[in-house]
Amino acid sequence: MRVVLAGASNAIGSPLTRRLLAAGHEAVGITRSGTAADRLWDAGVRQARPSRAAGPDTP
Repeated sequence: MRVVLAGASNAIGSPLTRRLLAAGHEAVGITRSGTAADRLWDAGVRQARPSRAAGPDTP
């Protein structure tokens, strides 16, 4: 199953993402932080980037 997670790098999203990946699901994470996006990518999470209007730290 493909699951899209808003806040995939936060306190609830991180463990949920790990469990979804371990169960064989495809996770698509949404985060505004470039650093958090890098961590998600390294963990095997596809990324959906928000638009520039989403926040000042969005590259």
